[in-house]
Amino acid sequence: MLNEGKWMPVLFVAVLFAVPGIATAQFSGALETVDIVLTPTYPGAEERVEAQVRASGNDMRAAEIVWILNDEVYAEGVGLNRTTFTTGAIGETDTLEVLARTAQGAVLTDTVVIQPAAVALLWEADTYTPPFYHGRSLYTSGAQVRAKASVEARDNEGVLYNPEELVYTWYRDTTVLQNASGRGRDEVVVSVSPFVDTYILSVEVATANRIPLGTAATRIQAREPQLSLYEEDPLIGTAYHRALNAAHAFSGTAQTQLRAEPLFFSAENTNSPALVYDWRIQGTAVEGGVDDPALLTIQLAGDEDAATQTTLSVSHELHLLQQVARTWSFVFEASARDSLFGF
Repeated sequence: MLNEGKWMPVLFVAVLFAVPGIATAQFSGALETVDIVLTPTYPGAEERVEAQVRASGNDMRAAEIVWILNDEVYAEGVGLNRTTFTTGAIGETDTLEVLARTAQGAVLTDTVVIQPAAVALLWEADTYTPPFYHGRSLYTSGAQVRAKASVEARDNEGVLYNPEELVYTWYRDTTVLQNASGRGRDEVVVSVSPFVDTYILSVEVATANRIPLGTAATRIQAREPQLSLYEEDPLIGTAYHRALNAAHAFSGTAQTQLRAEPLFFSAENTNSPALVYDWRIQGTAVEGGVDDPALLTIQLAGDEDAATQTTLSVSHELHLLQQVARTWSFVFEASARDSLFGF
């Protein structure tokens, strides 16, 4: 199951399906048509919309134009090829019709039916985040992305569409993800080359009889992995409420434990065999825990203050671009030592 609690909606669009307009020409030897073009193409609920009539082979500036909204004359005038209106709420339907009489006497018409809905695209990467982390798991080079389309739409009778009965077409940039698209396919897992830095993930949603309901899209951009360090308390565990700053002072203890949390690596946890830890104190390599390489224990000796630099590099065995390194300057007060455990 997807972890929807960590996900964020990235784009809302709305529903629109158009009933093909019937265009007729009078007193004209050629077939002439008009089309209603909406901006935005997929209007949302209670959204201001601009409608424009476009004609094939006719100049609408001299035409007599009548706009009819929900069976009532909404606007009319010579050359009135644009109008604006506000859509109804989700579950309500607006029918917009245009009638145009050209200077040559041709009468042309087109109709669109607008049924507002909301389509949200939620996503997260399959990358690691520590406990109590707020936000989505970000995409880093080589990671997979999981996405879900969330649709709120009602039919003409006000009944919510069943997401399992809708048809989803997924795109990576302009490429249709054929194996991920289809009826009820509201989730997708996307893998790209580790050298792809950015791509657009989008989805189009339609009813089972192919009436378009809306679309949503988001830009997936590779981020750099991050690294945080926390103090480990033998009684209360990891102090996740406070990450250690680049400079930090410890006091009143003979032994200090540090826990590393590498964010946005393709791993289920910090003990994943795919993660390689390189701990160093004053430039000298030291080992983390045998069963927990993300945990470093520093044993103090003596009774004088001391300062040291601790560096950690973390890399992924399979995804070469997933790597990060940080250095911290620590001061150990009132607990001097002659040596650090592990040298």
